Amino acid sequence: MLNALRGQRARKFTAWILVILVGIPFVFYYGWNSAPQGGGRQAVPAAEVNRTTIYRHELLPLRIDSALKIYGSPEILSLLTRQDLEEQMPDDFVVDLAIKDELLAQAAEEHGLTLGPEESRLALRAYALRRVGINPAAQVPNDVISRAIGQVAQMYGYDGEMLQRYVNHTEMRDRAARTLFYPQARTSILELWQTYEELHTEYVLEAAVIRTDAHLASGEITDEEIEAHYRDNRDQFIIGERRVYDFVVQHRDDLTGSLEITDDQIREEYETNLQAHSTPAAYELSQIFFGAGEPADVPPPQVQEALDRIASGEPFADVAADLSVDPLTREEGGYLGIRREEMLDPTVVEALSGLSAGDVTDPLLLGNQWVLYHLDDLQPAVVSPLEEVSAEIRDALRREQSDLLFNEREEEFANVRSSYTSLSDMAEGLGQEVETSEPVEPSATYIPGLGSLSQFAPELERLSVGEISEHVFVTENTLALLRLAEVREPSTRPLDDDLRRSIRQYLTERRASDIAQSIAYDLRERCLDLDQTEGELFPRALEGAPAELAESVETLTTEPFEPERNNVREIGLIPDLAQVLFYEPENSLSDVMEIRDSRGQRVAGYTLWVVRDRIEPGLTDFYDALLPLRAETIQRNQDRLIEEWYADQRRPGVNDIVRHDLTRR
Repeated sequence: MLNALRGQRARKFTAWILVILVGIPFVFYYGWNSAPQGGGRQAVPAAEVNRTTIYRHELLPLRIDSALKIYGSPEILSLLTRQDLEEQMPDDFVVDLAIKDELLAQAAEEHGLTLGPEESRLALRAYALRRVGINPAAQVPNDVISRAIGQVAQMYGYDGEMLQRYVNHTEMRDRAARTLFYPQARTSILELWQTYEELHTEYVLEAAVIRTDAHLASGEITDEEIEAHYRDNRDQFIIGERRVYDFVVQHRDDLTGSLEITDDQIREEYETNLQAHSTPAAYELSQIFFGAGEPADVPPPQVQEALDRIASGEPFADVAADLSVDPLTREEGGYLGIRREEMLDPTVVEALSGLSAGDVTDPLLLGNQWVLYHLDDLQPAVVSPLEEVSAEIRDALRREQSDLLFNEREEEFANVRSSYTSLSDMAEGLGQEVETSEPVEPSATYIPGLGSLSQFAPELERLSVGEISEHVFVTENTLALLRLAEVREPSTRPLDDDLRRSIRQYLTERRASDIAQSIAYDLRERCLDLDQTEGELFPRALEGAPAELAESVETLTTEPFEPERNNVREIGLIPDLAQVLFYEPENSLSDVMEIRDSRGQRVAGYTLWVVRDRIEPGLTDFYDALLPLRAETIQRNQDRLIEEWYADQRRPGVNDIVRHDLTRR
C-alpha cells in the first residue's frame, strides 16, 4: 500500500512538472492564435492534410450537409438538436469527409480550378438559395438573398466571411470531381441500354431442381471413413504456432456489480437537473413578413392593414398570401412549421407566452425586419414525473459511479505496474490472482478471459516470452496486465470427439451434394437426347427413369421474374444468375448450376433450366428512365473513381494526413 502511495505521489509530482513545461508554451501559443469567429472557443484541430488544419468547429457544415442529403428536407433537419446530429453523423465519419474534401480542394488548386471573385459571389448565392429551398435560377430580390445567406450562416454557426470560405471550398471540391472524374465516369447510350436490359429483363424458366437435403440420410458415415479423411487431409488440421498469456484482470461487472443507488440519490439528481427531464415547448407557427420600416423602428403601413384584416375575421393565411414579402412561406399562407422553444428568438418566445392557439402576436421588430406570428398550435413544455424517469436516472447514476470506481482501479493498476517487476507481485498488490489463457494464434487480439484487445495489437505482437505489457490494457469493461507465458510450436489437432463430429457433418453434406450433382448430370444427359424446344422437357426426360432419379427431381415453371440479387423465388440463390440468364439462348438447356443457401455459404442443391420466355423491357420505358439512369450510373461511377482515388491518396508517403484523437473533449 505504501509503495502504491509513493507511486501516486511521484505521478502527481511528474504531472505538475509537465504542466509547467507544456502548459506555459500552450498558453502563449493560443494567446497569439485567436479563436474562430462566431464560435467563442479555441480552434481545436480535428485533422491535418498537407499542413492544412481542419478544425472541429468546421465539421458542423459537413454534418449538416450530410444530414440534408439523407433527410432531404430542411424542415426535418430543423427538428434535430445539435446532439442528435452528432449522434447520427459521428465525428469519425465527418472527419473522413473533411479529409476527402480537403484533398479534392487541393487537387482543384493544383489543376487551376480556383474561383474568381464573381464566381465566388455566385456560388455563395446559389448555395444559400438552394439550402432554403429557392431555385437559384429564379429572379430573387437582394434582401431575400441576404436573408437566405444569413439563415444558412446561422445554421452553420458561421459569419458571412466564414460561410463564403466554406462555399468556395465546396465549389472547388465539386469542380475537381467534375473535371477529374466525370469524363471517366460517363457512359454511352448502348452501355446504358445494356445496364437497363440486364436489370429489367424478365424470364420464365422451365426448371428441374435436385435438393441435397433429401440425400443427407443416404447411408451412415463410418468411423473408418472419418479416420481415413483425417489421415488423408492431415494438413487441414494443423494447429499453427500458438501463444499462451498470463494475465491479471479486473472486470467492470465484478467491481461495480454490488453498487446500489438509493431513492434519495435519484430524487436529488432529478431535482438538480430538472431541465434534462423536460420536453421544451414547441410552437406551430405561421408568419407575415413585412421587411424593414422607414424609419426602421416604425412598422410599415402594411402591418396595420394586416391587423385590421385579421381583426375583421379574414383568415391569417389569406392575409399572408397577399402581404408577406417572404417567398419561402407566402405561397403556403405564411406557414412556417413547428419550432422548438430553443430554436426561436427570445423576443418571439416572449411574445408567444400567454397566447392560445389561433392568437396573433403584436408586431415584432427582429433586427430591422417587422413580423407578425400566428400561433397555429401549441405543445406546452412537459416535465416528466419522477416515477417515469427514475429507472433512467438510476442507470445513469450507476454508470457514473461505475466509471468513478473503474477509473480509480485503473490508477491502482498503473501504480503497481510502475512499482513491481513480477506479475505475481502485481497481482498480490491488487488483491487478484494470475490467470492463464487458452492457446491463441500469434495474430489473435481476442484473448479468452479478457475479450478483444484489437487496439493493443502492436504491443501484443512485440511481446517476447516472459515480458509483461508496458501499459495497462484498458477496454470499456476490463483492466488487464499481460505477460507472454509461452509460444507453442505448430502441431496437429488430435482427432477428438468435437473434430469427429465436424468431419462427420462435412462428409455427410459432401456425400449428399455428390449424389444430387450426379442425379443432375444424369438428368441432363437424358434431356440432351430430346427436342428441347418442346414444352415439359424434364417430365419427358424422367419417363421410364429409375425411381431414385425420378423421386429426387422437382420440376416446375417459374413466374416471370427479374434476377434481382441472383435469386429465383421458386428455386433459390444461384451464383452469377443475372449474367448467365442474360446470355442464355431461349429453348436451350442450361449447364448444371449450383443452388446456394440463403447466405451463399453452402451448396443446397443443383438445377437445370430452359428459358421458355424472355420479356425484354420496352424502349419507351427505357427512354423515360434514361436521364435518371444516366445520372445514377455516372454518379455511381464517379463515386467509385473518387473512392479509389481517395484510397490511393491515403497511402503512406502520398499525402501527409494526421487524424487527431476525437475522443478527447
